[in-house]
Amino acid sequence: MNDVNGPNFDTGLDLFAHTNPAFVSAVVYWTCKGYSENAAKKAAVLSLAIPWCLVSVALVAPDRLRDALPETSARRLSNLMAEHPDWKISIADAVRLWVPSFWAGLRYGIAKGTLNLTSGRIALQQRLDSPATPTGLAVQKKSITLGKVFANEGSDAAIALALGVEVGR
Repeated sequence: MNDVNGPNFDTGLDLFAHTNPAFVSAVVYWTCKGYSENAAKKAAVLSLAIPWCLVSVALVAPDRLRDALPETSARRLSNLMAEHPDWKISIADAVRLWVPSFWAGLRYGIAKGTLNLTSGRIALQQRLDSPATPTGLAVQKKSITLGKVFANEGSDAAIALALGVEVGR
């Protein structure tokens, strides 16, 4: 359970990302890119809700979690969470850990013109170039794939259900 939360969080990219808004902004950008690509195929909303962007950062930045994410978007989020029950238990703590870095990254992306925030949803604005390093490319690929997995769920309510989050009563 220490893989995603608490004082023993991953010390690789996780630690770096906590101090680098550009990294967080890139993860959000690539997640939104994957989401919009699959959502367009389903004639759905192309922008991704803020909570799912925050969850994507919490899942993509830590090395061990990123490595466990699927290689293709053919997977369902509910199946992925069932394979990793510890994620469902600790996702709330992981997300809370990332909140300050997430907002700094979102502000950075908006200021740089790569992200746009409208009505609680994040959309792509200007194009972000592909990373040049192998680690950067791995983060890009996993972020895009996770965005596509989110889009495959079909709705915010379905994403929330797969993550075990209770939505508005």
